[in-house]
Amino acid sequence: MKTTVFTLTDMTSEMVDPQFQIFDGIFKVPSLPAYAVLHHHLDYDHSVFGESAEKPQFYIKYDVVRICRVPSLCVSFNKTATLTVSYSGIRDYAMLFPHIKNEGLQQRLGQFAEEAEKAFDACAWMSFVLMAGAVIEGLLVGRFGNNKNFKTLIQLANEAGVLGVDDLESIQEVREARNRVHAERFDEPFIERLLAMDVYVIFDRLLKRRWDLDK
Repeated sequence: MKTTVFTLTDMTSEMVDPQFQIFDGIFKVPSLPAYAVLHHHLDYDHSVFGESAEKPQFYIKYDVVRICRVPSLCVSFNKTATLTVSYSGIRDYAMLFPHIKNEGLQQRLGQFAEEAEKAFDACAWMSFVLMAGAVIEGLLVGRFGNNKNFKTLIQLANEAGVLGVDDLESIQEVREARNRVHAERFDEPFIERLLAMDVYVIFDRLLKRRWDLDK
């Protein structure tokens, strides 16, 4: 069993009881259906309900996390949450990329992601970095189009402002690490655990990013 964490943002609301102004709070998690979920737990700030109030119930249906019967007073306060999921595995790796409309690219990114996971679990650090880099490059291709190299895609992401400075710096580090696969760069350090762990952080964060919210 594995565990992963989603940071949920952009909560919307749906009226369920007009008389008492009661809403359901709704978070979309587009890639959640990719996971074979065994257990889940939701954390969010419910202090505005009052010390004696019970924490509202929630449930998951496909890619929606629904918090039930939230008073109107509280809707504006609960805009973020943390969803912790324990899962047995990935049902379909292509489903990790629901925002990718090109079916061929979506399937290929799924294959890259599966190889990345296998390499990471096997402690094959160079192989992991190669596949993680391929996934990240593919995500940028999905955002900015084909026929551009990794370096250009990073520049476009910077110019478009779709990624923060820290993420851009991390992606650049992934690109440079991935290039160590070339034999003529034998004088550079081989990919070891520490670097691979750092790459996994940005890899995981970009997998879960809400790319569908980009304009």
